[in-house]
Amino acid sequence: MRGKVLHTAVLLILLSGMLADGVQTGFCERSHPYVYNSGSHCCKVPREHYDAEYGPPCDGSPISLSSGCCEGHQYADCPEVPCDDYFAKGLCSTSYQRTLSRFHRFL
Repeated sequence: MRGKVLHTAVLLILLSGMLADGVQTGFCERSHPYVYNSGSHCCKVPREHYDAEYGPPCDGSPISLSSGCCEGHQYADCPEVPCDDYFAKGLCSTSYQRTLSRFHRFL
């Protein structure tokens, strides 16, 4: 029970921080669920496009906020910048999952 209470408390703290700071405004659409390019674009696939000219932001790695290219140029503009990964009902967004995993390391 203690774990559930702690998990709920962390969720509430994270959500209140996001809302209070005005940081999170939108989510990627289901068709392009992966956010990249500092939250301004959404990619259809979870991988960067490879472009040697741009270096690390476009080296074919798994897509992330620091990525600069979407594989195959299969991207869409974020509907409401900054975006987070697509948020399906009943699932945690990727950034929330990453934040929780970092938090659990300190428990």
